[in-house]
Amino acid sequence: MSRFKHLDIKALPFKTPIGLMTAEGKLLGSIPGMPMFVEFHLTEGGTFVIRSSKEVDKYVNVRANKYCVIGKRETAMRFEAKMGLTDGAIIFEYFRQRLALTEEGFITYPGNGPAYEWCILTPFQVNTSLLSPASDLQHLAAVGDTDALARRQLIMHFIDGGNSSTYVAEILDMLYGSMTPLQPLAKTDAIKVERRQQVLEMVKSGRTTKEIGDNLVLLYGVTTPLGKTSVGVKSVESGAASAMEEGFEVVG
Repeated sequence: MSRFKHLDIKALPFKTPIGLMTAEGKLLGSIPGMPMFVEFHLTEGGTFVIRSSKEVDKYVNVRANKYCVIGKRETAMRFEAKMGLTDGAIIFEYFRQRLALTEEGFITYPGNGPAYEWCILTPFQVNTSLLSPASDLQHLAAVGDTDALARRQLIMHFIDGGNSSTYVAEILDMLYGSMTPLQPLAKTDAIKVERRQQVLEMVKSGRTTKEIGDNLVLLYGVTTPLGKTSVGVKSVESGAASAMEEGFEVVG
């Protein structure tokens, strides 16, 4: 018997363009050949298929070797929805196999963990009376249209998941109708220190200066430093990070 509880299928947003992201922060659309936006479509027996939002004849299929591909409706996987162990996350189950995005790729496998649990990214509100309380990630997405800090935290979660700035920008546009940070940006000491910390983290992760610059635009609107911290404020950045900042230029 599965330890995962069934999710009332009425809680899912059917025939609505959505993005899918694992609890690890990996976006389905970042996989070559996979659609950026998908839709759930109901089938008989309380199951559903996952279809490309733009290409209506393209559905998520699985090969005999467990790897998932885009194929015909006739051979599309018919999923059941279950509640994941991560708050607000969903498991897509297919004959005791679970849809996952692992280091191997986009697969079905009888495993569990964050790679097998999915968050739905949609600009529409899901019926909250049917779903468990939203996860921290879903909360950030919900308040990110008015809370600048929440939006930056959401962006960094996407970036930490290995997603490109281009893809993150498109997700932001889907969620909020714009990829532009909330304005005006308060250039406080806390913001300046936070920005330098983010630069350091992206440097440590091996991002190029171009990638770092593009991500800074999503986070703060510009790539240039926001100014020096006030006298007496403890700085956390190293000389290397400061030098890197000075090399960035305003985009456009």
